[in-house]
Amino acid sequence: MISEMKSGEQNRGVRRVPPPVRNVPVSSSGKTAYGAPDYPLLVITMALTCFGIIMVFSASGMLSLSQHKTGYYILWKELIWVAIS
Repeated sequence: MISEMKSGEQNRGVRRVPPPVRNVPVSSSGKTAYGAPDYPLLVITMALTCFGIIMVFSASGMLSLSQHKTGYYILWKELIWVAIS
């Protein structure tokens, strides 16, 4: 049925609604009204990341030493991935 319609007739009678636009209120100083960052969440995330890196280092230090001749190989790989993320 749709293939039988001409190209100009396909959209007639169909009302398209534009996507919602998100207006962010801006103060006179040019700052957005979102407020300050969530510092407790940031601190908890950083603490858990550091704790995880320490756990990975303590669990893989001997493996890294036996396979790569240095105990810090896997630690450096993990630190690089943390820096990338």
